[in-house]
Amino acid sequence: MNLRVLEDDRIVIELPDGAEHVIRNSELIPAYYCLPKEFLEFLKKHGKRLPRKPSQLFFQPADLKFVESNLFRSVIHEAFARLAWFALGMKGWIGFYSRYAPQWIVAHQTDLWIPLAKELSFMKTNAELFAPPECESRQPIPSRIDAQEMVEVAIYYEFLGSDLDMILETCRSTPCEEDFNLETKNHNHRLRTFWREWYHWRTKHPDVYYGVIVENTNFSHHDKLMSLAAEDDTEEEVVADLHGKAFYDTLSPMDQQIIYLRSRRLTLEQIAKQVGFATHSAVHKRIQRIGKAYELWSGEDLGFRGKQEKKPYFDYDAIRRQKHVV
Repeated sequence: MNLRVLEDDRIVIELPDGAEHVIRNSELIPAYYCLPKEFLEFLKKHGKRLPRKPSQLFFQPADLKFVESNLFRSVIHEAFARLAWFALGMKGWIGFYSRYAPQWIVAHQTDLWIPLAKELSFMKTNAELFAPPECESRQPIPSRIDAQEMVEVAIYYEFLGSDLDMILETCRSTPCEEDFNLETKNHNHRLRTFWREWYHWRTKHPDVYYGVIVENTNFSHHDKLMSLAAEDDTEEEVVADLHGKAFYDTLSPMDQQIIYLRSRRLTLEQIAKQVGFATHSAVHKRIQRIGKAYELWSGEDLGFRGKQEKKPYFDYDAIRRQKHVV
């Protein structure tokens, strides 16, 4: 079969009627020959595979149809994204993360990695594959490590001088809600761990306002809590309301100090040291108690009380009389 390779590495073949046809996805053929065995086994299960000798390609109509299929393109891109995922030092199933996660975005830039791998001569071009005598050579199946290293070098060559390691480490150590695929929440251990840390344990980050105040890891309240956590300066607004409704004056000096320090964006650990508590958890529970009391005082639902909460925390009539609040 007569064929020629264009400058963009696509292949043009001559049809039986003499017309020329540009093969869709043909620029990905070299990437196919760089796939490790596990991805080839996946295609084999679907009855899709190409001959290992380039010269034998396109003699069968099924080969041409497969190369031009969406399945061929999607498998190539997904395979290289997964290789990039592990090359970036990520652990776990890539499907647990959403397409908003920075690591996911970097890993799926396969339109960059594949041409760059060709440019760096880690991957053959079609011009090299289909030139004699290479076209008659059986292309070896690379190991997973070799394929992963090829993608890793391409990635870090692209981001040379950009401190990619530091950027990705920051993304790994400080994830956010949008990084995770919520559809996998029933079996996504990493997501559940993130929720627990975000709503209860993560106290070193002053940027977390309602997340550390609301001690509620019940996933049924998750959407509501996240909407509260996403608001700008939510805690400062609550503190302002406390003053406006005279609720702040009903608190003990200790509670007033805790609210003041929290409004200054101190972490729970820092507050615990200043007020003399042994652990940040004590501060956390104290703020939760104040929040529940404020909800009962104001009638607002800020997410501190569960549906079964009925018992009041304070005798508000007595507090009003004591503080001379009407």
